[in-house]
Amino acid sequence: MNMKTVQQDGYEKQDVNVIKVMLIGFGGIIFLAVMIIFLIDYFIGSREDIMKQSALEPISSELIELRQREQAKLGSYGVENQITNRYYIPIERAIQLVAEDYRTIQAGSEEK
Repeated sequence: MNMKTVQQDGYEKQDVNVIKVMLIGFGGIIFLAVMIIFLIDYFIGSREDIMKQSALEPISSELIELRQREQAKLGSYGVENQITNRYYIPIERAIQLVAEDYRTIQAGSEEK
């Protein structure tokens, strides 16, 4: 293409090379597809490595003791704070009490 031709006539007289444009477009699409596949594979592999590492990692003795204390507290009765009269009860019993309160409230609202 000659710059003199464009300046004299005000427009280009040659068409764009469609084959080159299509090759560049398809090349870009193929490049993006390959990169996406590569990144997906990379992140899946990284996630699997992290999961495998956390599964093989030993649990600390402090964590085991903490969980045992929590389970013991959740399954027993006791005094939380005598000054404020706070007590703790087993979780199953607490669920029963809440359900009974809900039934009482529902029965009271149906009678009205």
